[in-house]
Amino acid sequence: MKILHLSDTHYTRDIDDPELKPVLDAQVPLEKKFNQILEHENLDTFDLVMVTGDIVHEGTPEDYRTIKNLIERTFSPLPIYFCLGNHDRKPVFYEGMTGESKDANYDYDFEMDHFHIIVLDTAKNYSHSGILDSTQIEWLERTMAKNNHKKLIFQHHPIIGGIYFDQFTMEEPDEVLHLLNNPNVVGVFTGHTHSPAINIYQHLKQYTTYAVSFGLEKVKDGTQHFTDTCGYSVIEYRDDSGLTVAPRIIQPAYQILKTTNPNQMKELNSTYEFED
Repeated sequence: MKILHLSDTHYTRDIDDPELKPVLDAQVPLEKKFNQILEHENLDTFDLVMVTGDIVHEGTPEDYRTIKNLIERTFSPLPIYFCLGNHDRKPVFYEGMTGESKDANYDYDFEMDHFHIIVLDTAKNYSHSGILDSTQIEWLERTMAKNNHKKLIFQHHPIIGGIYFDQFTMEEPDEVLHLLNNPNVVGVFTGHTHSPAINIYQHLKQYTTYAVSFGLEKVKDGTQHFTDTCGYSVIEYRDDSGLTVAPRIIQPAYQILKTTNPNQMKELNSTYEFED
């Protein structure tokens, strides 16, 4: 199983947020960022694309239609899946993405290649923290019991975050931690913080990816820097090596100092081999 994990695209054609307008206006267009991903990744080796929330920045149904078409066009023929973030407005999301008129939580699950993938809607409108209500907790408990497959959990908000991003996690994490602290759960994969992190709680491993839009860095005095750092993650599970989560940087552009092809790498590695 190999997944292209994108998050926090924050697409909008006309942002009306005075705090983030200068940040989003300064970003390289999403289409160019997606093309950089295509330059680095072989889509033929992936099984799906997952976008973990803040797809649109409080925009319109047309914004959702536009970003959906862009993602599908860029990463075709891979199946694309979405979950909702705190800047996604549910009625607007449904109208733009599915043509439905509804305001329901967007929780769902599916099976692929003997993996059970569960997508949770942790979004709480007009709040940076996330939550699952009692109905969602009950749904999650039933869904977890469906099978004994390896499970991959995707949601926008990290369940836990430590002191680094303690204000950006879930408000009531205990029940969720209890349900997901399960040997069948390979990992929980999130976005929201715009900064990559790994959190481990007993059996549970949580991986937070870069944002595609912009980066956030918290420094020693508590100041938060909005940066041009952006990226994505490659999630891969193989029977012979287990789980690998590889964060990738899109920007800032790095300087290439040297390039080696696979044969050169093999030759280089052989120079370190020696006989006893």
